[in-house]
Formats: sequence, structure tokens, C-alpha cells
Amino acid sequence: MIQEPPSWWMEGVCSQFDPDLFHPNKGKMEKDRDPRLVCQVCPVQHECLEWALETNQQWGVWGGKTERERRTIRKARKDAMGNGNGGNGDAGEMRPEFREGLKQDIVQGMKAQEALKDDDDNNGKDK
Repeated sequence: MIQEPPSWWMEGVCSQFDPDLFHPNKGKMEKDRDPRLVCQVCPVQHECLEWALETNQQWGVWGGKTERERRTIRKARKDAMGNGNGGNGDAGEMRPEFREGLKQDIVQGMKAQEALKDDDDNNGKDK
């Protein structure tokens, strides 16, 4: 069965580049051709990363993260969730010791995106 692409797909900055850029040979990502730089300015970076995590994409760069980085995120999320054998109880409930760190990460990400937007706005006024 062929899946329809997500609605945000064509809004991705990556749609303007050769797809091979986002699927470098394993361990062979060139510094001057790092696809993660494209992702940093993409308006749908978060959606892309979440989609890649949800669909367990094994290859390529998605949402600014390599396959290794996505594995690390999945593991951290799994560790942060109670698994019924320890932690805080029910599966799916985040343990309190991870909740505050996650909040801080979200706030930092929002501030960074706002700073990028402000920079873009300021650069547009100079022209």
C-alpha cells in the first residue's frame, strides 16, 4: 500500500533540493553539503522530525537529524516514559524527573526559532 505524503511535505525547504543530499552514504556526510543546514531554516522541521520518529525512518536526514540522532531521541523518549516496571507507573506517563527538562528544551527551541525569525525580519528591512 502506498502512503500519501503528509500535508506539510511540500512546504519543506528540502523539496527544492536533490533528494540525494538528504541520503548521504553512511558515514560520508560532507561538511560543505550537510543537509542539516537546510533543515535549520525549514518551517516544517518539527513536523518532519516527528513524522520520521513516528514512522521509524531508518535512513537519511529527517527534521535535521541523522538516523543515529533519531535513534538517540527514540531511546531518550522511551527512557523518559514510565514503563510499568519502575518510574512512575503506567506506560505512557512521563516520569516527573524528565518532565521539567522536556519543558526547558521546548522553551529553548521556541526562543531559538523566534530569534531566527527576528533575524530574518531585520535582514529584510535592511534591503
